[in-house]
Amino acid sequence: MNTSQDQNTTDGPRPGAEETDTESPGAVEETDAGAAFLSGAPAPAGTPGVLSAETLSVAGLLFLAPVLLGGRVFQLFGWFVLTDTGAEQPALISAEIAVTGGLGALAVLSAAVSLVLSGTRTRAWARWAAAATVLVGLVALVASLVTFVSVPSGA
Repeated sequence: MNTSQDQNTTDGPRPGAEETDTESPGAVEETDAGAAFLSGAPAPAGTPGVLSAETLSVAGLLFLAPVLLGGRVFQLFGWFVLTDTGAEQPALISAEIAVTGGLGALAVLSAAVSLVLSGTRTRAWARWAAAATVLVGLVALVASLVTFVSVPSGA
């Protein structure tokens, strides 16, 4: 038999709701974002905008996607760094590596700025995505730089 009593015995407002003075004394105003949006209330201070940590985190992921999905940087890294393979068109390969490295650098920069801008109101998924983008992007960026230096100049 359970002898514990319910701790919430009052019939007051639900948690997350605030009383208002504009209507009757017992009126309750919802404080969640959906109700605020439907009522036309202005956005609370600190609401993420276009250049928020969440936006920059997603941008970093989008910059990193072609680098990882293409996978060419790691293939070229294996060819030119791990073996002594010559290149038929070194200028073309160097340009490809430079573009991939540039996208990797943009991904790392965007995610790093996202981490700098993140605060207590930043969603957890944005911080995790930004941290992962920085780590994986740095690996791709280092691989690009080492490969770029290792491509033989065609003479």
